[in-house]
Amino acid sequence: MRRTPRLITLVTGALLAIVAAALGCASGGGRVQRGINCYRAANYPCAAAIFQDIEAAGYQLNPKGRVRYLAYRGLAHFHLRQDAFARSYLEQASAAYRSGDPTWLPPAIVAEMDRALAHLSGRAAPPLSPTPAPAPAEPINIQ
Repeated sequence: MRRTPRLITLVTGALLAIVAAALGCASGGGRVQRGINCYRAANYPCAAAIFQDIEAAGYQLNPKGRVRYLAYRGLAHFHLRQDAFARSYLEQASAAYRSGDPTWLPPAIVAEMDRALAHLSGRAAPPLSPTPAPAPAEPINIQ
């Protein structure tokens, strides 16, 4: 009988962990990845909202997570034409990336970030969208 309180504590803890996982309670890194997934799907409002929630919740991110958060958040704001936010996050991302590990961001994202910053600074045309162009329509066979 002495084991009953300990067993109840263990079972309760396990149930709470399962409920938290089911409700989508994720680590800061997991939430950054969700934002990146939205960005990659060209769902920029979703990405921006997730990144805003990360900031509001005060998640502590490791250096790699912070660089990814800043870069993708800045790019999401850029695509939403929220230039002030985009520039702020992209400048922070660029500085953090350049002082960190070059493997933290894919080269295509680094290039897009650099082009966006150049555009926001008035030095270049807007960067190309990272989303693929739609497939061409089937040719019409006129007989």
